[in-house]
Amino acid sequence: PLAQAERDFELGKFGFASVGASAAFLQRGFGPDSQRLSASAEWSARKIVPGGVVFEPFANARYDYYDVADFPATGDSDTITRGLGSVGGKMSMPFYRPGRTVDILVEPIVMAAASTASPNDEPLPIEDSLYFELDTSTLFNANAQAGYDLYEGDQKIAAGISATARWKSGVALSGIVGRRWRSESDPAFDAASNLDGTVSDWLAGLSVDLNGPLSFDAQVRLDDDTLAVNRIDTALDLQTDRLRASAIYYQIDEAVSRSGRPQEGIMLYSEVSVTDNYLLLYELRREFEQQIDIRHSFGIGYQDDCSRFELIYERTERLNQELGPSESILFRFALATIGELGSRNFD
Repeated sequence: PLAQAERDFELGKFGFASVGASAAFLQRGFGPDSQRLSASAEWSARKIVPGGVVFEPFANARYDYYDVADFPATGDSDTITRGLGSVGGKMSMPFYRPGRTVDILVEPIVMAAASTASPNDEPLPIEDSLYFELDTSTLFNANAQAGYDLYEGDQKIAAGISATARWKSGVALSGIVGRRWRSESDPAFDAASNLDGTVSDWLAGLSVDLNGPLSFDAQVRLDDDTLAVNRIDTALDLQTDRLRASAIYYQIDEAVSRSGRPQEGIMLYSEVSVTDNYLLLYELRREFEQQIDIRHSFGIGYQDDCSRFELIYERTERLNQELGPSESILFRFALATIGELGSRNFD
């Protein structure tokens, strides 16, 4: 069971605040059991100070209660409590230049935060923070680590610059580049997370919106010492009245790969509306280094205002211990009012 609740407050000239609670209960036939209860509070504000600088102070606090059993680091069972928090601010200086055909916005950004010391030496099973990786979407967060089990403590600074060019026709081009510094190295973070050591890799992102059916996004991670490409992710999306398609290409250097070997592959998704109700579906996930199809599927679907049904043939060549390639027929059904509508790829 998982549970989460949050309440937001509009404080007028004093900014914004929220309080929240979260719970997770995990019980296994073999392996560690854990129960977690968390309560949190956050505050932030947005001010325009003289000179046109945008200043955003923030503060947050969280209390976690863990009850852990059958975890080797704790013996039979253990109860762990911890209090976490951060205070800091983010500053940016927007430079805007309107033009006849294109408007340009350039914005340097700096974030600084002081947090409680790292709590990651506590004997906790890591359940929700295993596969996190710092990227441009979390670069300026006070706690860049997602999930609850791991927390980015100590002091940190993030700096970068973003730029956007928007043409009168609606076409837009935007990009961002930056990196993050930490006062202390935390052994709980590995190279794949991009939070290891005291300096992150360089992060950059590019987005192109053609104000039509096509859009393109790219993320790149450059080594902090050599500027070699440690990771690149690109996505090309196409959407028309009858067709939705996405092509994703990724490449991960072995230095930051969780598997310890280089990874490269492509993911293709498409959905064609043959009529207003009937669909053709296709998906391919191909791993180039291992020369296998992680997933290859195609099928048909039916949808109306109330429900959606999919019939899918799927083959996977992924190996799981002694289990080899497998084939399956999948049935998916969703009610628009109580379930997730649509395929897992687009909705």
